[in-house]
Parts: sequence; C-alpha cells; structure tokens
Amino acid sequence: MIFGSPFSTTQTGAQRVPKTLALPVFASDALSSVAYGTQEILLQLTLAGAAGMTLTAPISLAIVVVLVLVTLSYQQTVYAYPSGADRTSWQRKTSL
Repeated sequence: MIFGSPFSTTQTGAQRVPKTLALPVFASDALSSVAYGTQEILLQLTLAGAAGMTLTAPISLAIVVVLVLVTLSYQQTVYAYPSGADRTSWQRKTSL
C-alpha cells in the first residue's frame, strides 16, 4: 500500500535471479549467521573449560542439521515459485 502495487515478472526483466544462482544468493544470509553463531558457541564452550568442550561435537552436529534445513527450505521456495514471486503466481498458489 505504501510503495504501490508489486511489479509483474515481465516488468522485472533483468532484475530476476536465475534459478542456479537463487539458492546461493538467498541462503548467504543464513550461512553467515550460522558461521558467526558457531564461533560464538565455541568461544563460550572454551570459557566453560574442558567440561564445555565435550559438548562441541553435539552442538556442531545440531548446527549442521539447522544449516541443511535452511538450505532445503530455500530450495523449496525457489522450486515453488520458478517464475518469481509476483502477485499472479502467489494468487495461483493460494487458490489451490
């Protein structure tokens, strides 16, 4: 309402991201967050001492699982909207 109606896919032209680049581009934010979070967790475990360091492997495994889930989520979004997320494709998806 503030910015007007959304552009249709045909109006966006060269600003669309190809499918082969969409996943790495949109997942980069989550990847950087995961990398920063891992560093901070390891710092806290180091400060906790030897007892905290025994938790490194389980926490690392949990982070890998979250990373895989985020990647699959973005991949599903890319496949769900192969022509972009313009208003008409969104309306078709919600009317099914």
